[in-house]
Amino acid sequence: MIEKMKNYFAKNVFLAVVLIVIFTIVACLMWKYTLQSATAAVPTINYMNELYVHETDYVTNTSEYNQFEYTPLGTIYHAPAGVDAGPFKYLYTDEFYFPWETVARYIGDNGKYGYLNKDGSLLTEPIFIEAAEFEDGTARVREETGKVYYINEEGKRITRDYQDGSLTFEMQGLYCRVQEEDGTWGIINREDEMIFSGAEMIEDLPMVTCLGSAIVDGKAVLFELLPFEEDEEFKIIACYDSFVKISYVYSGNFAFVWTEEGSMGVVDYKGDVIVPAKYQKIEFDYIGEEYTMNELVFLAHDYTGKVHVIKARGEYLA
Repeated sequence: MIEKMKNYFAKNVFLAVVLIVIFTIVACLMWKYTLQSATAAVPTINYMNELYVHETDYVTNTSEYNQFEYTPLGTIYHAPAGVDAGPFKYLYTDEFYFPWETVARYIGDNGKYGYLNKDGSLLTEPIFIEAAEFEDGTARVREETGKVYYINEEGKRITRDYQDGSLTFEMQGLYCRVQEEDGTWGIINREDEMIFSGAEMIEDLPMVTCLGSAIVDGKAVLFELLPFEEDEEFKIIACYDSFVKISYVYSGNFAFVWTEEGSMGVVDYKGDVIVPAKYQKIEFDYIGEEYTMNELVFLAHDYTGKVHVIKARGEYLA
């Protein structure tokens, strides 16, 4: 029988080749399907394993480095110094992620916020109905009185009460935007001294540069903090009668401005109008990698749909 098959395939070489090719294709398809099925099952298997560990070993479930232990009663913090703190109803463990972070928020059994030191000691009891994350050594808090104030990393109050304010002291912890009882906004320093007041709105203060923007008496204002040529902490660079809205100061270089009719323009860090406020929409980009005014260009969309390419120095490219 075998000899007959050998003789048959020897005489029909073409048929033998076709059968071999078909067999190879079928085998490859079966291998691919098996591999895809196995790969697709991996996430499900991993999830089931994690769920099993969570349900059967919840009490001993600990984080990397064994700093945080999650129990049915809450999170326990194992401080590097050997002190155990908690359990807390909730602990913002990510706020201890970087080595320089020394304070983290927690929620106590009463549902209120408090702060925990990295050494395991309590910075404050859970007495706040609102508590911001610490940044540059300060944080905004609110008690049941309804007013906000600021504390430092020693847990001490450093300001009086305000209606509202930025989450922390900005510009590397130097200044803070606060709202007074009459609804206007101002800027205070670390000594709680009001260095600017009477604004309807103040944009976020910059982290690195010293330029800021605000609306005062319905007019856009560009200002500078810690001006090099002045002894004071605050200086108005420009006040624009024709602009009723102004953006954040981007990279300490420029800000967008708007007229009452909604037309858009651009002013630079010196207060000069570098793109007239006659466009429907303006975008910006850099043509190099240095992110300087020399490489800054604006894409200005006029009301006819045409796009104009304008360099920050005022030169029209298209």
